[in-house]
Amino acid sequence: MRNWILITLYISSITIPEMSKPVVRPSIISHNIHSQSEDAQETDKFMTRLRDVKFSGLIESSMWTLTHDYKDSKQVDVVLNTVMRYLEAFTKYEQGDGSSLKQLGGTKQLKGQLAIWLNDNDQAVRAFAATMLGISGDHTYAPQIAKLLLKKEQTSDHILYDRGRAALALGILQAKEYSKEIVMLLSSTNEFDRSGAAQGLGWMGNKEHAKAVAQLLNDGDENVRAAAKYALEMMGASELIKDKNEEEDL
Repeated sequence: MRNWILITLYISSITIPEMSKPVVRPSIISHNIHSQSEDAQETDKFMTRLRDVKFSGLIESSMWTLTHDYKDSKQVDVVLNTVMRYLEAFTKYEQGDGSSLKQLGGTKQLKGQLAIWLNDNDQAVRAFAATMLGISGDHTYAPQIAKLLLKKEQTSDHILYDRGRAALALGILQAKEYSKEIVMLLSSTNEFDRSGAAQGLGWMGNKEHAKAVAQLLNDGDENVRAAAKYALEMMGASELIKDKNEEEDL
């Protein structure tokens, strides 16, 4: 359909370690020339997080949603083409050539563009932007992401899911100042709110909300139950899962 397959391949080349190739790719952390600059440190951090396997599933799912649940195909093309250019520039940067990335304005410009997309009319774009900003690890964007938590349910039959993605992104950013707002989503009638909130709290690792998340182990939605279980494991509260299983066996 568009460049999303190529983008997925680019992301895979970044996130999956090259185990079989004899040529050793230069480490982005060992760029002595670049590492002294703030821009290079920002880029190294972003690429390191892109490479982290714990984010690979989130990137793939966000990309899938972006390319399958859009409303404006032209806008999605703009997003995909922009991401494609940056991924190509990241690849060159990793090989020691930072010129392309510099021409694009660097990693800071990419994050700024993602922040702009948080206000896009297409929620597939908003959800993608929130997830990628969360993965970037830049807490300064937390207030902008948190604004998505205030979005009202649409009147059409197209259910909102960007609030849940925002809750997840805030969790990845460890933006615990928004814990109260995220906890409120656990009781939402929207299953995407509930699963996203559970995952967000799980990423924060705060056991204070473990019992509230554990209530979702009985949720009517399978994905919400799975999210709650995963969140409790991340919190180190697996005993609540065991307790729930024992109750069911009685």
